[in-house]
Amino acid sequence: WRHVKVVHFNDSVYPSGSFKDRHAQVGSGLIGLEQMSQVITSAQLSANPFILETAEGVDGTHKEEIALLRKLAIH
Repeated sequence: WRHVKVVHFNDSVYPSGSFKDRHAQVGSGLIGLEQMSQVITSAQLSANPFILETAEGVDGTHKEEIALLRKLAIH
């Protein structure tokens, strides 16, 4: 994990191994909130910056997703 400098973060519309890269909003895809929480709180990755690879919310920002991720990170 020492070579990982940044994490591109999104949920997934399709299952692993489908060879399709379709991003879903955090918690609304097949990966799910529990697994995403494990990633953002892992000791190996928690100090790294995370870049959301999801569509903007209805307000044109990622505010809601960021708030959700912060909530997951402290639990």
